[in-house]
Amino acid sequence: IGRHPVQRKRMSVSSPRGREARTEYRVLRLNEQASLIECRLHSGRTHQIRVHLHHLGHPVLGDKIYGLRFAKNFPRQMLHAWKLGFRHTRTGERKNFEAPLPDDFEQAIALTGL
Repeated sequence: IGRHPVQRKRMSVSSPRGREARTEYRVLRLNEQASLIECRLHSGRTHQIRVHLHHLGHPVLGDKIYGLRFAKNFPRQMLHAWKLGFRHTRTGERKNFEAPLPDDFEQAIALTGL
């Protein structure tokens, strides 16, 4: 992933000066309007999930940079880090955190029929 050659606010998967970025994804639910996708990042690049999903033809709902026109009516990007984990830098202990879906995310799921 690297800076888009023309649209400087955007990132692109085909940037000649880009850096390696790997995202695993799994489709949880799908219909003709939308899909609910779980992503696992193996790198931490700017806009990584947004760029990869846009490249695959499934932009994030509410994304004003990479999203579809009708999806821009949402007040925010429908991204949610429900599970985060890392190793503590001083103790080496593994830390894991989970967060339930926010109400507006649940409403977006219902609105799209997922």
